[in-house]
Amino acid sequence: MKQLMTIFLLLATFVGCPGIFPLVGTAIDLYVKWKEGEAHAYFATDRETARAAVKRALDNLDHRIIQESRTGTDDYSISAGNNDRFNIKVVRVEPYITRVSIRVNFMGDRPYAELIYKELISELDAIEYTKMERRFGRHRTT
Repeated sequence: MKQLMTIFLLLATFVGCPGIFPLVGTAIDLYVKWKEGEAHAYFATDRETARAAVKRALDNLDHRIIQESRTGTDDYSISAGNNDRFNIKVVRVEPYITRVSIRVNFMGDRPYAELIYKELISELDAIEYTKMERRFGRHRTT
């Protein structure tokens, strides 16, 4: 039993949770709430930054924006897609907490929504990095 625990700890140290439990890594990376065919995820950023990141993510995935509208004081709705149509809602929950909801087609497509979320996270990281670079200057290595 002691050897089994030692092996488990070594694997956890060098391989990490995704190597031992592949589904745990995915759940930790991005928690998506799925309700009635629509995916919901929360991001620690303001609504305008999230909206810009959604638009850049759609552009990176070669999805054209069909319509963008403001649906209230705290909401944006973006309709996009080529063959698959989807509707994305960007909603301000708190000043720096934003919910992004994605519905793909009529019934929903969870893997497709998660792909869009992963691209969205990449864009949010890039935007955040650019903000930090502007604030503190470029890091130079010699």
